[in-house]
Amino acid sequence: MGFRGERASAPASANACLEIGACRFKLGSGPMLGVDLQLPVTRTLGVGVSGGVARPAHVTCTRACTSTDRVTAVHASLLLLWRFKARAPIYFGVGPTLSWINPGPVQTWDTTAVTEPGAALVVGYDFGITPTVGGRLAWWNYLTKPSDASLPATLTPSGLAWDKAFSFGLRFGLHKWAGR
Repeated sequence: MGFRGERASAPASANACLEIGACRFKLGSGPMLGVDLQLPVTRTLGVGVSGGVARPAHVTCTRACTSTDRVTAVHASLLLLWRFKARAPIYFGVGPTLSWINPGPVQTWDTTAVTEPGAALVVGYDFGITPTVGGRLAWWNYLTKPSDASLPATLTPSGLAWDKAFSFGLRFGLHKWAGR
C-alpha cells in the first residue's frame, strides 16, 4: 500500500484553477508489489536491492481532491542496511532510488513516462513465523525530485515529492536452501 507525494501546483491566476485557489497535482494511494534482496556484510551491516511496482491514482485537488485513473509507478533502490544490535528485530536502510511513472503524475500534461531520481529510506521490523520463514513489516519513504520536463509555465513543480509505502512480507533465508 503506498501514499504518493505532490508533484506540481498552479497559482490562483493559472488557467488550470481560476475558480478556487491553487490546484495541486499528485498521485494517490494504490496497491504495490515488491521484492527485496539483502546480503549481510557483517552481523549488523548489509546491502540490499529493492524493487516495486505500484498502481497509484492520478489526483487533482482544488477545494476537494478527485482521482480519475491509475498510473504505473516503478521504484528501484540500492540500500545500505543496518541494525544497532546483531539480533535486534528493527532495521534501517538508506540509499539512492529511481522512480519511473507512466504516464507522468501530472494529469493532462505528463502524457509520457517520467523518471524521478532521489533517495530511499526504510525502517523495518522482522519477526519469526517458522524456523525457516520470517515476516517483515516496513515503512518505505521515497524522496524524489519531480520531473518538470513536460509541464507548462503555469505549473510549478514541487521541490521534493515524498512517496510513502507500508509493506508486509515474508522473508526466506537463501542460505538455508543453499545447504549452509
